[in-house]
Amino acid sequence: MAQRVTIKSIAEELGVSVASVSRALNGKGEVGPALEKRILQKADELGYIANYSARSLKHQKTNLIGVLVPDTFNPFFAHFVTKIEELLYDSGYEILLSTTRESLEKEREYLEIMVSKNVTGILAAPVDRTGNISIYKRVKAMDIPIVFFDRNVEGLDLSRVNVDNRSAVYKIVRYLYRKGHRRIAFVESVPNTSMGEERLAGYREAIKDFGLSEEFSLERFGLFIENDVKSQAAEILSHRPTALITGNLVITKAFLQALKTLRIKIPQELSLVSFDDIEWLEVTSPPITAFRQPIESLAMNAVALLKREMKNNESNSQIVVVEGELIIRDSVYDLSSEKQGG
Repeated sequence: MAQRVTIKSIAEELGVSVASVSRALNGKGEVGPALEKRILQKADELGYIANYSARSLKHQKTNLIGVLVPDTFNPFFAHFVTKIEELLYDSGYEILLSTTRESLEKEREYLEIMVSKNVTGILAAPVDRTGNISIYKRVKAMDIPIVFFDRNVEGLDLSRVNVDNRSAVYKIVRYLYRKGHRRIAFVESVPNTSMGEERLAGYREAIKDFGLSEEFSLERFGLFIENDVKSQAAEILSHRPTALITGNLVITKAFLQALKTLRIKIPQELSLVSFDDIEWLEVTSPPITAFRQPIESLAMNAVALLKREMKNNESNSQIVVVEGELIIRDSVYDLSSEKQGG
């Protein structure tokens, strides 16, 4: 049996890095023209693209749905996967779950594996808003329906479902502003995702609309659970924000631990709002105000879009935006009443 051609095997043949091969195949222009030409020629020679073309001729239908997420230690994705697995199981489908860990190389390889397993459709939260465009196009060209959730890839006419991230963060800033906060910081985990860019745009728009941009604006990207969160929290606190918006539950948990170590009291010394909600935020001391994404609605819409495209071979993409809810608890200090009293 012939060995499956992968990015890694192409890299080994040419004696170059996996990253260089991935960039060349992505068409992102981040490698030199001569090297890009060598990589594309070798990919053709080894049958990398032909491997996909061969699959498209088989038209083998299975009950397998590919599901691509960044990770499952983020409760949002864990809950989402649980719900779509339940919905798909009830419809006679099984899932092939892969986690990219925010790696374009892993995303490409997992998509390749899904194609080789003859998945009937794919639900994906892409790694990068401009990355791996070519492979998503090739998979779509093989009549494998793809539906994006939470994130999307720009320039691709594919169905997707997500919350209105921009509006959500705008509403959070507005809520904090009405509570008297003028120094509001925003921390998001992953740069270059459509979701992250939309949330950042909402933050910047609100800061500008409420006249806060010149007085104070602090945004940070790239916080991961394995990083030194304590030092990052200390750096942010050195700018003396009165309120902090955390971009997901992984960041929220990390910051709660860091603030406890630094002996920063919530909300007396720092108000906190989490983007994403979970049960344990209700029992922290104090309970944390959070924006709740309707995971069940997101999952139901994503599965419905995919089933529609699988059944009808639907070519017209559809965008579904669902509304979330700001859950008010006790982690935001009311500075407005303090100012009025003073």
